[in-house]
Amino acid sequence: MARNLYRSYLYVILLLLLGLAIYALAGLLDPLWRLTPLRPGYEAVPDRAEVVQTLVFAVTVLLFVAVLGGLHYWLLRRDLRQDPAAGGGAVRAFFLNLSELVLAPIAIFSLGQVLTQFQSGYAATGLATLAGLLVLEWERRRLPVGPGLARFFQRLHVYGVQLILLSPLVSATNYFLSLVLDSYLLGGGHVAPSAVVNGHADLRGPLATALWFVLAWFAYGYLNRHDPGSWLRRLFYGGVLAYGLFLALDECAALLDLLLRFLAEEKIQATALLSPPGALLFSLPSGMVLVGLLVAGFAWLWLQSEVKQLSDPLRARAVLRYSLLAMAAAMLALLFWAGSGRLLLTLLFTLFPTGPLPRSGDWIDGLAPLLLGLGALPLNLLLMRRYRQEPERALLPCQGFILATLIGGVLATTVGGAVLLFSLGTVALGSPVENWPRLTQESVVGLLVGLVVLAFYLWQAGRSGVLANLGSSLPAPVQSARSGTGPEAAPSITAATAAEAVGEGTPALEDILRRLQARQISLEEAASQIRALFGQRA
Repeated sequence: MARNLYRSYLYVILLLLLGLAIYALAGLLDPLWRLTPLRPGYEAVPDRAEVVQTLVFAVTVLLFVAVLGGLHYWLLRRDLRQDPAAGGGAVRAFFLNLSELVLAPIAIFSLGQVLTQFQSGYAATGLATLAGLLVLEWERRRLPVGPGLARFFQRLHVYGVQLILLSPLVSATNYFLSLVLDSYLLGGGHVAPSAVVNGHADLRGPLATALWFVLAWFAYGYLNRHDPGSWLRRLFYGGVLAYGLFLALDECAALLDLLLRFLAEEKIQATALLSPPGALLFSLPSGMVLVGLLVAGFAWLWLQSEVKQLSDPLRARAVLRYSLLAMAAAMLALLFWAGSGRLLLTLLFTLFPTGPLPRSGDWIDGLAPLLLGLGALPLNLLLMRRYRQEPERALLPCQGFILATLIGGVLATTVGGAVLLFSLGTVALGSPVENWPRLTQESVVGLLVGLVVLAFYLWQAGRSGVLANLGSSLPAPVQSARSGTGPEAAPSITAATAAEAVGEGTPALEDILRRLQARQISLEEAASQIRALFGQRA
């Protein structure tokens, strides 16, 4: 404990000194950048006094950092020589990886802004932070990380940076696509009038910024491709896959909304291409469908690479396919039920007006997601059919689909019911909220849709038996077959189980040990797989 406290002291001092060095270096690069031809016209050229002062400050700070940092770094290296196991320990992994988790997004974002604005502040911050990040990355890669908590911190750093970069990636591509649509379809002036030259926006900077974030996001995953697979990694890329799919489907619903308005001969503003009406959550340019597919495709490729590291790649690949099917079905179901709720609410507003009567566009707002969400029905049927044919492979995706829909139903029921009671309660107590009749109608629709969703998917879960074995790793048909008591017991399953128990234990064990020796998995993961292997044989 005392040794870890001493190491923590060394890392804290070194990281604070590194932060001070980054600050001093950024202060020096700022006036130097404004002396170059890259200086924007609205920034003043630094005078001699400013350059001399920043230079003296930077040299002074870097000198003290070099002396004190060198001393503490020598103490740290001596400690690592005395205790080599500390090089892969949790203390070192915590400080190095969490520091990179902070510095990497700052460096990438600042340099990305330079491609658009050439501001000296962004350039100085980005270059100085990048220098500090490279120092940390060199030190981190100098010694291999150990298993357990140390590897968790490394994965938290890698996947955390990618998660943070997802927001500027979407924002930068959103801005670029908005400029393209504005410049070439709308005549310019709707997004960034100052960027328009002779009727067309200067797209070089926004395009470079968007590509920079895309490449940085891809590169950060590629540079850490040798990290052995883990549940954290699979959950992260599974979440990214879900986000990309939903982004694409949401924008498809918005485009379908525009098409239906065109077919209904409704007057549509040209700027609707920049923020299409009818989107469920995001109001983004129509071209963001491609961005969603790009993000989802990247996550899918990484998940495919995870399959090769598992002990049963064929089964894992099938589970991954069914998981993609379940994700798409759940998101389409969300669009379907959201569109149904919008249509029901429009009907209520028409039959029992509590404000302005609905227009044709209000019906289309619900019809577009409902029509697109109808695709959930065939996907749902296909998923349940796969569960009946391959229960061992399709069980987990089916359970995930049912649970996701139940979560949506519970959320809609809870919010709708709570708002309904709140609205009626304020009326009963003589202090109604503003426009309470309309609020009551909206809450009633939310409550009804939530109850219908819960009833439908609970009925489906009970009929299929998907949720009957949440506490077990095997579905009911397979358990019955292995016990020999159920009507679905099949000789092929029993024979396969016997073959696994008799002759397949050794190759599986050798495969686990071989991957451990090749550093593809950690010691903890190998032990877990071995316990699972012998637990199945028992």
